[in-house]
Amino acid sequence: MTSLDVDGTVQKFLSSGYGFAVGMLARLVSDCEYFLGYGMCNENVLWAKDVVLHTQLMVKLYDSLSVKPDFITRSELVAYGEKMKSALRRKNNAC
Repeated sequence: MTSLDVDGTVQKFLSSGYGFAVGMLARLVSDCEYFLGYGMCNENVLWAKDVVLHTQLMVKLYDSLSVKPDFITRSELVAYGEKMKSALRRKNNAC
């Protein structure tokens, strides 16, 4: 597991402006989709380099936005986290 200050990272994203924070959320979601597809469950394709931290970062960032984006819901972010954890377990059990 990598070391990432989730709260500090969210604050950095938010301090760069709403548009930047929403753009980063979109990037984090895109990383999930890639991880589950062509990324072959490789955590190095995730911005946070760790499934659990990546999920925590997405959810915390979403919760911190005053106006929620319309392209994703909190429950969808949590579902991405569950899918990634499950996929990673299957990959690790195959070895």
